[in-house]
Amino acid sequence: YEYVHDNNLADVFSVIPVQKLGRADQSDVLPVTDLQAVLHKLACYYIRSDKTVALNIMVPPAIVPKEIADTEFGKGYICEFPYSIAIDAIGNCALCDGLLNLPEFKSINLRNGGNYCDKLFQIPSTDKWLKTSPTVLEGVCSRCCFVDLCCGGCRVDSYLNTDKIFASDPLCQRY
Repeated sequence: YEYVHDNNLADVFSVIPVQKLGRADQSDVLPVTDLQAVLHKLACYYIRSDKTVALNIMVPPAIVPKEIADTEFGKGYICEFPYSIAIDAIGNCALCDGLLNLPEFKSINLRNGGNYCDKLFQIPSTDKWLKTSPTVLEGVCSRCCFVDLCCGGCRVDSYLNTDKIFASDPLCQRY
């Protein structure tokens, strides 16, 4: 952040923590206590800065440092699912970019023509995803005071880590 700020390289500096997915080794992921320390240092530096470069920390709201919770991007990561559609480089579509790597969720391709939006919402496997709401979440998300804001974080991360759509966001579960 300091380098980007001091050299006026961007209007917004975003931090997106690495999540364990697929064959990744858990040792490659920063422990939550270390992540909290890094986010706290970033928040403190941001507070001392002239704030010409906004700080956007892409974590669930419960993990955002309190020092920056009232800033422009202080609410953390709020998933836009299902209000956005992901499209990869070859035209495959899914309800989320995280679902593009799962064959059962990317059966629509723009290059095939037709009304892809209607077809996208008719994929049988997406029906469960569309029923996501704070009332069906499990684990720590079901008891979190931010659940109405973030709806449990990233459903795809939950699914990829637990095979359950309604499990807690993995980052919050570790927190």
